[in-house]
Amino acid sequence: MNVRKLSVWFGGVGALLICIPVMYRIHEGDRFNPASYFLWVSLAALAAIVLIRQNKGGYMMMLGYVLSDGLIGGYAYLKSGRASFGWFEWFVAILVGICAAIYVRLEAREFRKPETERRYMSSIITNGIAATIAGVPVFVESVLDPYRMSYWICAAYLAVSASSWFGEGSRGGKFIPRLSTYYWIVLIGCLAVRRSLV
Repeated sequence: MNVRKLSVWFGGVGALLICIPVMYRIHEGDRFNPASYFLWVSLAALAAIVLIRQNKGGYMMMLGYVLSDGLIGGYAYLKSGRASFGWFEWFVAILVGICAAIYVRLEAREFRKPETERRYMSSIITNGIAATIAGVPVFVESVLDPYRMSYWICAAYLAVSASSWFGEGSRGGKFIPRLSTYYWIVLIGCLAVRRSLV
């Protein structure tokens, strides 16, 4: 197995295992909104389906996140007994609906015209941007309360994203890991600045 394939597998398995420290934090009393994680499951599942259908890689990390976010959301719900759905969760639910509609439209066109990578890239880009927007509350909460977010968890997410980005060979397969890598680099930088000021 070459280094790139190993990186792809590390990204997928790492995305799955990252739920362990997050669930430990929930066990220790940290509060996470299960609704957010269930919405991330939807976005990750849509992205995985699109990438699998494109047949050019990129889906291992997303499958890992489907399972991981599902476990985190389920455990957070088990501990709190409720999933709050505020305006932002409704906004993300609309984003999920838009991503699903774009994908369904692409699949419907598949029957009339041959598949093109450009068409699937629009769905991948939409999913990637929606997933990043869905991460805004975590970003804001982390910057407002910089000691709530663990550097180790951020570093783990960054390692998973960077590894998947390095390992994937296609433009479509690299897009979401690249976006995720930038997200975690900026978040870690903001945490470092905020902690130095507090």
